[in-house]
Amino acid sequence: MRKRASYALLLAAAAYVLAEIISASAWNNPSYSYANDFISDLGVPGGPTDFMGHMIDSPLAWVMNAGFIVNGGLVALAAVLLQRDSDATARWQRRLMIGYGVGLTTAAFFHEAPSWMLPLHALGAALAMGGGNVATFLAGRMGTRLGMPVPLARAYMVVGAFGLLFFLVVQVLVMTSGGVLPHNIGTLERLAAYPLLLAELVGGLSLYVSERPARSTAPQPQ
Repeated sequence: MRKRASYALLLAAAAYVLAEIISASAWNNPSYSYANDFISDLGVPGGPTDFMGHMIDSPLAWVMNAGFIVNGGLVALAAVLLQRDSDATARWQRRLMIGYGVGLTTAAFFHEAPSWMLPLHALGAALAMGGGNVATFLAGRMGTRLGMPVPLARAYMVVGAFGLLFFLVVQVLVMTSGGVLPHNIGTLERLAAYPLLLAELVGGLSLYVSERPARSTAPQPQ
């Protein structure tokens, strides 16, 4: 189960990163800004669209949305494979990771534009970035039970708290922006989203490496 979970986490991170790179490379306005544009801008289909004072034009929006769905589904799968404890912390962590998958899938089907989709998109983003960072923090709290080294468990707690802080910062800035996005909003959003990718990558690698010695030292049949 742990080996399968490691593959799921590594593939989840890779799918997201590749989807973002590919969809950003096709941007038509005139180029995508990682500093000033939302990640979700890449998932809005249908040609040039105004969103909060800037133009969105993502010809390969379907690639980004596919990346959302694949990433969220694989992370939720990894959580189910890894979590067998039944205490309250474990149950909440599992629910939040499943919510992460639901949130990214919601964000993939309901985009930030047109305006009627925005509330559902915002809900999906909250489940993914808000809930995902809380789940990362809880994974660190349960680190020893999950087989994490103590430094890695503490790092997960720091990363989760860091990502959650910037998610809240972005929400406050957007709600008080008066309809015009703050400068460098893309950077701030990425400080909430990318910690999740880091946690997936490091978690996948840690699980993969931890399983290799167990296999190599297993008794061999005579």
